[in-house]
Amino acid sequence: MSHTVLLWGTWIHNIFFLLFFLSFLAHMAAIALRPNWPMVRGIFTGTVRLDYARHRHALWMIELEKVDVVPELKPAESASPAISVAEETAPEKPAPPIQEQEIRSMIEHNAKKENTSPLKHQDE
Repeated sequence: MSHTVLLWGTWIHNIFFLLFFLSFLAHMAAIALRPNWPMVRGIFTGTVRLDYARHRHALWMIELEKVDVVPELKPAESASPAISVAEETAPEKPAPPIQEQEIRSMIEHNAKKENTSPLKHQDE
């Protein structure tokens, strides 16, 4: 390799090491601040205390509390008819395929309404 390539590689390596080291120090300093101490547990476990999350991350907690993890089931005594979960989530039956003749008759019917003949050029 040429000396120019080695020089540029060394400079880029040193700059990125310096940026990494400074960001590492900044993160360690943030953890050293007393209000952030509960976050140390989150680094290793991925969880934080609920009271800490409500105090320091109120918007996050509002967003989480909007989402129902388990949907509430309606009681059987309600006025609405009972629907089983299988019926509620079952996909609708697909419509039977339309035959070509049915399609042609629908097009002709619509053409008569509009007083035009879109199939005329196909029939000729």
